[in-house]
Amino acid sequence: NPSGWGLIMNMAADYVPSSAITPVSMFLDCWPTIIIMAIMSVIIAKWYKPKEDIGDLSYFEIQLQKMGKITRKEKTNIFMLSILLGYILTEDIHHLDTSLGFALIPWTVYLPFINGADSDTIKCVNVSMVLFMGSCMAIGTTAASLGVGSIIIQVFNNILAGNTSPFLMMTIVFVIVFIFNFLMMPMAIFSLVTQPLCMLAATAGLSAIPFLYSIAGCAESII
Repeated sequence: NPSGWGLIMNMAADYVPSSAITPVSMFLDCWPTIIIMAIMSVIIAKWYKPKEDIGDLSYFEIQLQKMGKITRKEKTNIFMLSILLGYILTEDIHHLDTSLGFALIPWTVYLPFINGADSDTIKCVNVSMVLFMGSCMAIGTTAASLGVGSIIIQVFNNILAGNTSPFLMMTIVFVIVFIFNFLMMPMAIFSLVTQPLCMLAATAGLSAIPFLYSIAGCAESII
C-alpha cells in the first residue's frame, strides 16, 4: 500500500531511515504472514464452498473468447506495470522512494510513442478518493495537535509501569490501534499514532520497525 506506507514512513522519519523498509525487506521480515494467508485461504474455501457444482469451464472459456486478442494499449500497460514492479523490487539498489515510482512511472503511458492511454483515462481518476484520503490524514494530524498522541504515550507508560517487554508493548499497540479502527480510517490512525509509538520504542531501546509493521497491520484488522 504505497499511500499508507508513504504516510507512515514520513511520520516516522525521525526514527526510521527511509531505506530501512522496502517491499523486499517487508516480505522477508513478515514471512510468517504467508502461513496465515494459506490458513485463511483454506478456511474461506471451506466456509464459502458452493452448494452446487459449478460444472465445466465453458462459461469462462466463452468470456475469454469475447475479450478477443490483447490490444496494443494493453501490451503497453503491461510493459509499464512491469517497469513499476521492477522499480519496487529493486528499491534496495536504487534507494529511491517507492511512492515516487507510483507517482511518475504510470505517466509513461501518455508518451507519444507509447500511447497507452488518452484524455478519457484522466477523467476516470477517482478525485473524491484523493480528497477523502487527505481528509483522513487531517483528522489524524488534528487529533495529534490536540494532544491525543501525548495521551497515548501516557496510557502506554501507565500500563507498562517500566516494563519494556516487546510482547506486552505489541499487545498494547494492537489494542489501541484496534480501538481507533472503530473511530477513524487507517490513514488517520497512521497520522495519529506513528510518532508516539516510535517515540516509545526509542525510549525502550527497541527498533521502531516492528511497531510500524504492527501499526499498518492492526489498522487493517476487521471482525
